[in-house]
Amino acid sequence: MTVISGQGGSVASDDVLVAEVTRWTFSRRSNNPQHHGSGDGGFATSVPGVRRGSGTIEGKVDDDNWVLDQLEEGSEVSLTLNRFGTTGWVFPAIIDSIDFDVDIDDGAPTSFAASFSTQGDYTGSD
Repeated sequence: MTVISGQGGSVASDDVLVAEVTRWTFSRRSNNPQHHGSGDGGFATSVPGVRRGSGTIEGKVDDDNWVLDQLEEGSEVSLTLNRFGTTGWVFPAIIDSIDFDVDIDDGAPTSFAASFSTQGDYTGSD
């Protein structure tokens, strides 16, 4: 078995790079409604339903490219999430929320975390 390492990601708004991503999560799911019938022997049957995705992106705040100038809750963005090299997903998304982390005590770089929901097709290279 060969393990892989994530190697990148970015957020763009109106084709302008908003942020480089330092960490991301991506959850893909399907709403699979179940139904029961008199001939199912007491077992439910599922039907493949609508697929959707959501996740989070994290990055560092760049003073020369302040993330809030182009990214806020409700923003429509294009996400690139690379699992390794250039293999991964590129898809439209909407930012659901954005949080900032400022460490005054230790002076660590200011970071942000944003949650997103996919907008339409998110299929990519699997």
